[in-house]
Amino acid sequence: MNVIEEFLNLVLPGICVLCQRKGSPLCSACKSVFSGPVIEVQRSNTDGFLLKGFAVSHYSKSAATLVHELKENSQTSLASAMAKHMATSLAAGLKENNSFRSVCLVPIPSKKTSFQKRGFNPSLLLAKKISNHLRKQKSIKIQVENCLRLNREVLDQASQVGLARRQNLAGAISLVRPPSSKEIWLVDDVVTTGSTLLEAARCLSESGLRVSGFVVFAETLPKHLQKARAAAI
Repeated sequence: MNVIEEFLNLVLPGICVLCQRKGSPLCSACKSVFSGPVIEVQRSNTDGFLLKGFAVSHYSKSAATLVHELKENSQTSLASAMAKHMATSLAAGLKENNSFRSVCLVPIPSKKTSFQKRGFNPSLLLAKKISNHLRKQKSIKIQVENCLRLNREVLDQASQVGLARRQNLAGAISLVRPPSSKEIWLVDDVVTTGSTLLEAARCLSESGLRVSGFVVFAETLPKHLQKARAAAI
């Protein structure tokens, strides 16, 4: 995304991407759709490593639209509203776990080709916006550390399933520099199998760092878990 696109995003009258109401890229009525209870999420790998986190929403049609507009249509003005809900989810989780202290948000890195196409890393943008919202709560000292990178090109995770997702990411993330805070929370837009988040956590843990958890805007279940959830309803 170039400077002109960013400027136009800020100054032109917005149209809600969900209901097409004029006035804002995400109107107050549509924002309220994402004001439900915090969704607790967990993902694990074949070694039994468990990573817990929080999501704002299940991957509904509305959530999918916001993620698509942010990432593929450079609607960066949506990031603040999305991040506000993510910040609320994270703050609730931190409070529940008595973790109000120095927190470090570490965004999942973008592929080089994706960054070149978009001009920004959606996860980094969301992390910065989350930080802005949480800094208003004086009890939380928060920082953003863009300290991970992909050390090779990987396939689009959306086109992969199950084992292929894990193999695609295996060993692909490396640490540029260690974050200064001991309480690390990973930030991404969507979690499916959790392969990307688990690989990031592996990278950090191998450097002697512990990941407390993750926060995402939406959770979409892998197909086998979708079937299990449907059967349980």
